[in-house]
Amino acid sequence: MLAAVVLGYGFWVRDVVTALSTGMPAESLRGTQLPANAARVIDMAVMLPLAAVGGMRLWARRSYGLAATSVMSTFFILIALTVVMMEIGLVRATGSDPDVAKIAGFCFTMSLHGVVAILSYKAVASAEPRSRLAK
Repeated sequence: MLAAVVLGYGFWVRDVVTALSTGMPAESLRGTQLPANAARVIDMAVMLPLAAVGGMRLWARRSYGLAATSVMSTFFILIALTVVMMEIGLVRATGSDPDVAKIAGFCFTMSLHGVVAILSYKAVASAEPRSRLAK
């Protein structure tokens, strides 16, 4: 989970730094007339920090780290699936060549988070209740 956070921030920050150093709009914004990429804003402000907290708390063996990791791994799977489906839809709609590297990268990401999701959901299912109210 922490690796996903580092790579996610690295991807988005690289785009911003490149735009700032060249004086040109970020690649993801070219031709859109938008001041910011909504996906970047949501990822950097909400999703990646939540994943970071979940990963750190999981590392410290806290129960809410396991819950956050379960939720975030599912989120990352759904995002990867969405990007792959959008790429396939773009290829079908425009007849352009598929971005094989993007599809392969997101399929790989999806598989890694799939393993994390399976392991974390198994751990949640086998966790002991903490109080009598949870029984």
